[in-house]
Amino acid sequence: MIGLLTGTVLLLMGIAIWQISKIYQLIQNNMG
Repeated sequence: MIGLLTGTVLLLMGIAIWQISKIYQLIQNNMG
């Protein structure tokens, strides 16, 4: 159960980082 919870948290963190990096690239492209 704990392993499943940890896996879910890591997955959500990975998605969040991916989204943030994607938005950051969009901002960089717009400013450039």
